[in-house]
Amino acid sequence: MSALWHTVVRRTLLAALVLSPGLAGACSVPVFRYALERWSPDAYEAVLFHRGPLSADLQALADALQHTASNNLANLTLERVDLAATNSEAVLQLWRRQTASTLPWLVVQCPRSREMERPVWAGPLGDPVVRTLVDSPARRETAARLLKGDSAVWLFLESGDKARDDAVARLLEGESRQLEKILKLPEADPDDPRMRSDLPLKIAFSVVRFPRSNPAERMLLAMLTSGDDGLSTSKEPMVFGVFGRGRVLPPLLGTNLCAEVLQAVAEFVTGACSCQVKELNPGFDLLIAADWDALLEGRAVKDPELPPLIGLASFASGQTNMPATPLVAAQAPVVPRGPDAVARNLVVLLGAGVLGLLIATVVFRVRTCRKNSRLEPLNLAGGASVPASRGQATDRLAGTLAPPTQFLGEEVRKPPGSGPGSA
Repeated sequence: MSALWHTVVRRTLLAALVLSPGLAGACSVPVFRYALERWSPDAYEAVLFHRGPLSADLQALADALQHTASNNLANLTLERVDLAATNSEAVLQLWRRQTASTLPWLVVQCPRSREMERPVWAGPLGDPVVRTLVDSPARRETAARLLKGDSAVWLFLESGDKARDDAVARLLEGESRQLEKILKLPEADPDDPRMRSDLPLKIAFSVVRFPRSNPAERMLLAMLTSGDDGLSTSKEPMVFGVFGRGRVLPPLLGTNLCAEVLQAVAEFVTGACSCQVKELNPGFDLLIAADWDALLEGRAVKDPELPPLIGLASFASGQTNMPATPLVAAQAPVVPRGPDAVARNLVVLLGAGVLGLLIATVVFRVRTCRKNSRLEPLNLAGGASVPASRGQATDRLAGTLAPPTQFLGEEVRKPPGSGPGSA
């Protein structure tokens, strides 16, 4: 089964969860709270290629990465590969696919659940990006707000056009305040899973904006846009809803960056958790350094103590003045690391029964989404009103996260990550 067709089936199944939330075990705990307390972020897999001993400064940097991974300071694993000693064919295949590479060379791969065929970043170990691999101002602020109880953070990637970006910021702030007033938490059920922390349960949204030009955010930019060539080259303002432990929903841009879709995303994260399996929900996890378990263990929440060579302290100290490589270095195609044949067959069997109906439904919703869009890309301060019903907003979200356009005959941008689902 091709990767594209697998994506269609996967997204169709997720759309089924939106349309029929009763298909999965339900509870009335809000999605954002269930995710914060129970969904561990998937690990990014880093492979460090070298030949023989490293220089003292690069050895210290490698040790700092190893310390970060081994002590669970971030959702990262690190494998060191000495090309002079290894005989692992799988590892050697990954190395052979790197081009224009200079040892020591670091390859950072997305979590396997994201099923991306290429690394999110690859470059020399001494590149400045490595020092902010797990930490950056925008990610740190996003994690801090989620740990304080925000339902979701609107992570706003600016376009560079100040007037347009300010209009998006006004839209996000205005709609956030409106949504905080009109949305309600689900009614508690005696059979609900118990809350694992004493964090107050509330509906709250906030905005974290960052420019594309900020060198400290190059890794974050790569994570958000590397799943789609159109996104990586687009200069549009983009908004990513982030909830739980740094789980990112597909981007909102163009005509989908409007009040209706913002409400749909907000209703998704604040609604009752009708599917408790993280992998059946839309989005992917950011690589981020955060002490998520502090909430569950009753400890004071604070920034993790990263090694001196890793994180914002290193970046601010001027230790990153080396030439920067592209976000993703040139390389040959990478073999997909998706699920095995059994899992793929299961997806096909589950999706066959709902594929036809849902594709027709999504086509209708995409067209409705376009027709009803009240906010054009160049008029982002249009003041679109909030739809009256939860169903209308959920319909709009399903259209936004529609399957790839090759199978729909619609010229709609295909966002990265999974399709619509019920949390």
